[in-house]
Amino acid sequence: MAKEKTNKDPFGEISIIRDIIAGPQLAELQQGIEALHTEQTEQKKEFAQRLKKLEEQLNKRLEELEGQTRKQFDALEQRLESKFQELESKLNEKSEADKKTVGQIMEEMAKRLINQ
Repeated sequence: MAKEKTNKDPFGEISIIRDIIAGPQLAELQQGIEALHTEQTEQKKEFAQRLKKLEEQLNKRLEELEGQTRKQFDALEQRLESKFQELESKLNEKSEADKKTVGQIMEEMAKRLINQ
């Protein structure tokens, strides 16, 4: 009989005693841990949903800003093109006027040279 008792696992008996003494507390702790895990999972889902909503709002706002910026650049480009054409036209007018003036000056010089 002494051999039978030595073959038994002494830690098994300790586990049984521990379960009897601390069993309700361990079960309560386990329930608390499970509740925390459940709450954490729910908070992760809620956070992910809020983050996705913010991302969608941000993308929408960026698209709006891109559209506004594009319109402003288009308007600026048109104004610059108009100004460029206006300046080019004035330059051509001045160039023609300068050509006439130079032509007249050369004609006068030629007449003076011939008359001398």
